[in-house]
Amino acid sequence: MKKIDLHNHSNYSDGESSFQELLDLAIEKKISFFSITDHNYISPEQDKFRALAEKKGIFFIQGIEVSCIDKETGQSLHILGYSNSFKIEKINEALDHIIQGYNNRAKKIIGKLNKKYGADFNFEKIKNETLAVYVSRNHLIKKLSEFLGNKLSQKELLQEVFIEEDNSWMPDSFEAIKIIHKYRGIAVLAHPGNIIKKDRFEELIAKLVKNGLKGIEVYYPKHNEVVVEILKNTSNKFNLIQTGGSDWHGQSFSKKEIGIDAPDEIYSKLQEIFKK
Repeated sequence: MKKIDLHNHSNYSDGESSFQELLDLAIEKKISFFSITDHNYISPEQDKFRALAEKKGIFFIQGIEVSCIDKETGQSLHILGYSNSFKIEKINEALDHIIQGYNNRAKKIIGKLNKKYGADFNFEKIKNETLAVYVSRNHLIKKLSEFLGNKLSQKELLQEVFIEEDNSWMPDSFEAIKIIHKYRGIAVLAHPGNIIKKDRFEELIAKLVKNGLKGIEVYYPKHNEVVVEILKNTSNKFNLIQTGGSDWHGQSFSKKEIGIDAPDEIYSKLQEIFKK
């Protein structure tokens, strides 16, 4: 088995960890294959990270996680993108409307929290306190928790920063895959165990494959042995790459540690693909 992690979030999106902290964790956990997959944004710092990681014997590939919706079923999906040579400026530009959508959502949530709790949260102030290109629910959870004296559980806080919303600003899954491919990436379906029990799961996979999906995230903290086996069979049926990741967001938001154990053949296959 090899320790890999192709699904991590930094403080450029909704994670707590800086790039240096992520590198330190990857070294500590002896991770062989690593990627940073911030939501809808790739920091140019990823190139600097790659150089530092490779000096430590860690194989690093650029990554991103694109939020989207399957417009036909209304199913919310996340598509991971990986590359050795993303056109970073171009892909960020193509996904900027998603970032703006998340920021508009944050403003609505802040309005809700200020009204309900008599708080004085300010969108610009919160955004300026972080490197993140958008204000996420995780940012607002931390702010609300501090305001309320850390009295509510993570689950209760999550409910408080939720609002009913119009998702019209979200791209279709086909558009997300197309953008990843256009800017030199490979598209992989994130945490499919979340939707494996939905009706027409294989039909959805078949449609995504037809539209250019190249892999699925088989190894994931919430995927039990049964789910892993189903996903392995699904990947074999559709000739898809198998990947794995922890979906690390930091100590406050991730129950499991960074790093995923993956079979040697998965590691070898990924190396073969991304060393080309």
